[in-house]
Amino acid sequence: MGRLLKLQIVAMVLLPLLFGGAGYHLTQVAVAPEFTSTATVVVRGTNSNSEDMQYEDVLASQTLAKMVVSVAQSREIAAEVSATFNDPTITPDRLMDSVKVTLLPDSSIVSIQYIDSQAERSARVANKYIDILEAEVPVYYKGAILTRLDYAVAPERPLKTNSVLNTLAAALAGLAFAMILAYMLANRTYYR
Repeated sequence: MGRLLKLQIVAMVLLPLLFGGAGYHLTQVAVAPEFTSTATVVVRGTNSNSEDMQYEDVLASQTLAKMVVSVAQSREIAAEVSATFNDPTITPDRLMDSVKVTLLPDSSIVSIQYIDSQAERSARVANKYIDILEAEVPVYYKGAILTRLDYAVAPERPLKTNSVLNTLAAALAGLAFAMILAYMLANRTYYR
């Protein structure tokens, strides 16, 4: 009985450590890095002059900005952006999944964020979205004027993966496995 208890304790200690170490290693080695780039544009109406904007002009610009967000999230814009790249990995479906279009609160500023495994490509795609929106939005909405605020630049470092959470999850899985193994060892005569 004492030998079985020692084996169970060793399993309860070693398996979570081994699983946790494997989870950490996989997080560091196997998970592809992700780079995010953001470009921003301000939307105004043709009647909106920055020097003498009235409250109604601000509201009109915010309404136009909401419309620009819906245009930017459309499949047609994603297809147009995809067509400008000679890269089979940049498909309209992938763009629809990886591009985040956000209207900043209480403003008419639209942010385009793109996440990719390559830093340069993430910036090029975000900037291409703005280029196409600057060309297309006035066609959809005659009174809209888009002015780029920020160009997307290639980030120097990728987004951090959550290695602590992954390691903890793997260690908990190892602990669960160790508990099942310990139970089976304790009742091994039952399973014969």
